[in-house]
Amino acid sequence: MTLLAWATVITGAYIVYPWYRATPPPDALSLTGYPQRLLLSSPSTIAWHSIGME
Repeated sequence: MTLLAWATVITGAYIVYPWYRATPPPDALSLTGYPQRLLLSSPSTIAWHSIGME
């Protein structure tokens, strides 16, 4: 159980979180590859960012 907990922490901190915070280039036409910016781009989805990251 301890190994599973550490694997979850390491995966979240070093794989998922950097991918989530990726910054799109200024000329990006689609934000689908940049989840944080996609959530923050619409008033109806901003709460999902607040719930998941705060």
